[in-house]
Amino acid sequence: MPLPARGGCDLKTLAREAGVARTGFYARTDPQGNQRPGPYQHLAESFSVGWPISARRAPSQTRANSRSPG
Repeated sequence: MPLPARGGCDLKTLAREAGVARTGFYARTDPQGNQRPGPYQHLAESFSVGWPISARRAPSQTRANSRSPG
């Protein structure tokens, strides 16, 4: 699946494309300090582990072709 035109390969774009709240990808902490996993946290973890950092950059964040002049 290609990256959307106005997004990168990141959790913000993934949430937008899936139509879910971005906060669902993160753990929540209640007032007593207990952590509860977000409903999509497992997807965020596998997403960040499964893609190398260079592949998660948006096309606008990468250099076109780094050619030396001449």
